[in-house]
Amino acid sequence: MGVIFYFSSKSGDDSAGQSLSLMQGFFGFLTKYISLEVFRKAAHFCEFCLLAFLLYNAFYQTRRCTGILPPLFVSFAYSVSDEVHQLFVEGRAFRLFDVFVDMCGVLFGLLVFYVVLRIIFRLRRKNFE
Repeated sequence: MGVIFYFSSKSGDDSAGQSLSLMQGFFGFLTKYISLEVFRKAAHFCEFCLLAFLLYNAFYQTRRCTGILPPLFVSFAYSVSDEVHQLFVEGRAFRLFDVFVDMCGVLFGLLVFYVVLRIIFRLRRKNFE
């Protein structure tokens, strides 16, 4: 959450420049195929995918909660609060589409963690049989 907050605190120009630099530096081959805007939306997706994955793990480790509602709710609340935060940053704005992209990442992250957890449970069960 701190990393997301840090990136959201950058002005619009700084954020765009940082994204362009990252895209060209690490993913230079992509510049031929995708736009900077698509790259930035993919970053939103990945940030919130990782956040949801970590939240699911935290709820599982601390409360043995395997439901998706607690991490889903926290991720959604943070996504909305992140967009509200951007209202106060120069050159940034609240974008409902970004919340949608964030939530797609969240759902994917939760799905991945759920599948990984099921695989681990099955492997443990086979080892005890």
